[in-house]
Amino acid sequence: MPLPINRELPCYAIHQWGDFPQAAKLSAYAADQAVILLSERYEQERRKRPRLLTRELALEFKQRAFKLYPLQDQYGWGNLALLEKYHGEFGSDIALRQDLLELQKAVSEEADKKRILGSVQRSLLEVELRLSQLNSWNVRRVDAGATAQQKEIRLFDKASDGYIDLDAFFGGIDHCEIEAECSLSAPAETRVLLRLGFDRELRVELNGKPVFGPEKQRIARRDRFAVPLNLQPGENILKFYLKDDSLSFGFYARLTSLSGQPTGPWRWQELPAQP
Repeated sequence: MPLPINRELPCYAIHQWGDFPQAAKLSAYAADQAVILLSERYEQERRKRPRLLTRELALEFKQRAFKLYPLQDQYGWGNLALLEKYHGEFGSDIALRQDLLELQKAVSEEADKKRILGSVQRSLLEVELRLSQLNSWNVRRVDAGATAQQKEIRLFDKASDGYIDLDAFFGGIDHCEIEAECSLSAPAETRVLLRLGFDRELRVELNGKPVFGPEKQRIARRDRFAVPLNLQPGENILKFYLKDDSLSFGFYARLTSLSGQPTGPWRWQELPAQP
């Protein structure tokens, strides 16, 4: 299916009272407009019924936009929405991070790309924050009031904005106890910070040893506590023991380096630098 990038583009950059713009500026403006057109076309195909936006077509849109982003100048649009939409539907945060790292490298050494670089770095920080969240847990209810189904280990892997909502997952439970277990793989002995927020009571173990709590909080606030952890080479088992009284029940958990940078297995292809 042909894409609109080859059609004639309006050139509002040419003013009748000014000097004729340089070829580089016209090229950057054309890149801005082409990215906008590609984003519009992506949404059009996505909204059609029956749906016409296949993975192959979406990838073609993404690849064309990816090549155009570095061509924009500092006055450019700098919007990475198409890239983010593609990876949200057909890719992953890890793949999005890789694309953003490549874009950052492509524009970081050119003075007229500062606005594009800023947009790329903001998106990169957002995706790394998401990746640093521990969103996949095996959970079960262990108190005397638990049903047979609630006592079974089940996978929780659909956190909303990093919040593990145990109240919703178990169907509005109160006055209960939950065990939640998460597996972390490290390439070598690695020091990290476990950043926590929870409601109502929490105790944490790493590889069977206590590292936090018990501590009580009435409201789950993101990053309320920072707990140093020493991860061993290979698999590490992080275990949460949680108690609830009434109303909301859940927690936030993510990993950072000791200097506060988002981290986790997605980053540990190389050893993390110590601050």
